[in-house]
Amino acid sequence: MIRQYLTSQALDKDYIYWDKAIASKKPTARRPDLVLAAKEINVRAQEIASLLDQALAKVEVAISKAKIKGRQLYHPYFINQPLAWET
Repeated sequence: MIRQYLTSQALDKDYIYWDKAIASKKPTARRPDLVLAAKEINVRAQEIASLLDQALAKVEVAISKAKIKGRQLYHPYFINQPLAWET
């Protein structure tokens, strides 16, 4: 998922990533009795390094988006504010 996010040119790639991340967690949230089986495999150090590099790139993108534009500060918290409301 991270590689797909980093290589995507879609304007809504943040939302696509979020949807896929949430969807991958949903089956276990609905089935607490679900047990995941594990199989031991050998993984090359290069593969782990590549995965960590991609994760780092994703985190750096997230950090840059969290900063207040024009300043090197972060928002203290995220809130939803209505732009307009019906009276």
